[in-house]
Amino acid sequence: LGTLKPNEYVIYYNDPQRARVSVRLLGVDGRELDADPPDPCAFEGREELRDLVVDRYVRLTRNEDRSVPDRDRYKRDLRYVSPHEYEAPGLTNLQLLERGVVCTNFFSGETLDLAAELRAAQRRAEEKNAGCWATRNFCP
Repeated sequence: LGTLKPNEYVIYYNDPQRARVSVRLLGVDGRELDADPPDPCAFEGREELRDLVVDRYVRLTRNEDRSVPDRDRYKRDLRYVSPHEYEAPGLTNLQLLERGVVCTNFFSGETLDLAAELRAAQRRAEEKNAGCWATRNFCP
């Protein structure tokens, strides 16, 4: 599966023979599925993420700057996600932003390694009216 750095691991997403790993993508926030009524973009975001990771090996990379915790309050690993063969972290995070189905999300006091790239990806989606940006001001 290639060379891994100490802050990375690879999983096969949806492999029933392995324990599930719960992951939250760093720097992005999807709309809420359990809102009443559900945000239509929540479904688009979920489907886009599934298209990018289901039945594939994915590389999960921890943020280098340790101001970002390893896990969130729900015990999910906080990671950049990429296809396993792609050595730079966060390709999946960036693709979701560029498709306009998630928003950037940074917590106070955190220094994300890819903050500038994530902001630029969202800006490109806004400028192209991609995904949910086509119908409204998508992100708060």
